[in-house]
Amino acid sequence: MKSTTTNTNQLKNDLKYRCIPTGINRLDQAIEGYQLPSFSIIGGASGSFKSRFAWTKAVNLSLCNQSVAFISSENSDNNIARELSAIRGGILTDSLVCPSGKEISIMKLQNFDFHVLCHPRMKAEDAILCVEYAARAGAGVIIFDSLNDILPEEELSNPAQLQLAKSILDELKELVTQHNIALICTARLRTGVGAQLPSTRHNLKWAGLLDYLADRVLMLESSGKKIPTGYNDDVYFPVNVQIEKNRFGLTSDLELKFDPNSALVYS
Repeated sequence: MKSTTTNTNQLKNDLKYRCIPTGINRLDQAIEGYQLPSFSIIGGASGSFKSRFAWTKAVNLSLCNQSVAFISSENSDNNIARELSAIRGGILTDSLVCPSGKEISIMKLQNFDFHVLCHPRMKAEDAILCVEYAARAGAGVIIFDSLNDILPEEELSNPAQLQLAKSILDELKELVTQHNIALICTARLRTGVGAQLPSTRHNLKWAGLLDYLADRVLMLESSGKKIPTGYNDDVYFPVNVQIEKNRFGLTSDLELKFDPNSALVYS
């Protein structure tokens, strides 16, 4: 009979075999890359660099020749195009018409397998279609910014709205399994219990949905204070990353240093 240790080691080896590096060395050391399939959350309060962190991950993955898609419900195609222009390679454009009637802009870097889909006011069915489109296009890692934009607007303390939020996340989780992808979503999250919060609106942590669905939860915190790098006039923003939940390994804390003007992380 095989021991529990042997079985655990075998599972860990299998998971490692199915990992995609994040492109950020210190993060890879902490979480051992993105497991396939997996559903991860990048959480934190407003201004905690969630969107920048998500974009940085996407860019670093593409520069490591990984197939990646970035889906944004918070940025216009003009903003995304400016970000993409900073990366070498021409931009190909297309569009995707969603069930809601919205036309989602699609941009792809010519020299990289990097798709970007964006519309500033997506509905849940739009986001789900975008994730499926990106998965069928071959993206191994899909990053969506932000879950709050597609969840019910009412407080999640309402049982009916909580059930609707759960059904949306269930659909996303089903796509993760079906297409064997790593899906990473940003979400504005607060800590604490319901009685201590002025509102439970969009607070997935309080609602317990993260513990129910997510394989991994990374909580970001930043003071927003700029720190000189010591090189010319360059500065960085320190961001504390707390790995609160990790079904594939250990939990820990680390600090990453973000360049405010690029998708660069000093580590």
